Amino acid sequence: FATNEGGKAEGYHPYPDCPTQELAIILNETKTLEGEIVEHLSRCTYSHWLEVSSPGVPSGHFYNQYCRSREWSEGYVPGIPITKKVTSYDCKHISRAVIEQDRATFGEQSHVFKSKHLAEFSTAGELVVINGDLIDNAWNGRASIKEMSVASYAGTRAGLDLSGGGDEQVLAIIRNNVLIGLECFRIIDTDALAKRLIERFEFWGLRPEYIHADDGGIGHGILDNFRARGWQLHRVMNQSSPLNNREYGNRGAELWFNVKRLLEARIIKFKFEDLDGKLLQQLRVRYYTQHKTTGKIILEAKKEARAKGHPSPDRADSFCLAFAGLTVFDFDPSL
Repeated sequence: FATNEGGKAEGYHPYPDCPTQELAIILNETKTLEGEIVEHLSRCTYSHWLEVSSPGVPSGHFYNQYCRSREWSEGYVPGIPITKKVTSYDCKHISRAVIEQDRATFGEQSHVFKSKHLAEFSTAGELVVINGDLIDNAWNGRASIKEMSVASYAGTRAGLDLSGGGDEQVLAIIRNNVLIGLECFRIIDTDALAKRLIERFEFWGLRPEYIHADDGGIGHGILDNFRARGWQLHRVMNQSSPLNNREYGNRGAELWFNVKRLLEARIIKFKFEDLDGKLLQQLRVRYYTQHKTTGKIILEAKKEARAKGHPSPDRADSFCLAFAGLTVFDFDPSL
């Protein structure tokens, strides 16, 4: 029996009513359940009640139950919930190789690793994606890895954030793990924009397949213009499904957290003479939250950012697009 209506969930169980029988009610993935369902289930006659879930944001029914529970080691007291936290290290069916791979991919202090493997709740409040200290390390040249080649591609790569000319159009150019150029435009005429950008592509020696471009909104039409001119760029839509759809709500969030991981591993470096103050500012103030139901990470919408006085992240978005398709393992397979 399945329902998403609380009123259909309550009743006397087992049926016909028999007080000598036992009934266990098990709520799986409880962090995603609406309060009404939980409330009506609690009106059933049951002998055992079990809630199971990976931890999500520190709010809601499941989190509140956890906070008021006694620890497993303290023993059960009738009327008071008892809780047991099970980490991946307690599960024999989860290999240590998988745990270590996630540690390297997401970082030990990431929401993903803490929730997935350490069974820890993480804040659902408004948080910046990239801590300022990570940017300072790259800015001041303290990255532990010098410029290095990546076998999966040759030459330079770029990220292209597009607009109709109100916001900036930005081309970020990287060579391996180093930002070597950042070019910004405000060109309203799309034909003129395409012509100007193709000139810059040729200047930097860029190949179309290594230019990751924003395919959302007006960018879609602009990329069609490029294609008509013989430049089939690699299209990326930030609102499309992420590669890792268990942790992220869309591709845009995934791209930003990938750059965060590269900075945590001290891989990304900035070329000092091309240091851009606006880029660093935008990287510092990109906010995210978690979806209330799924717990997946999503970025703050640009309209919300403007309403709160946060700068439009055009330069930072192009920077993240430049690293699309690259992970820490491309630079350091030992991680």
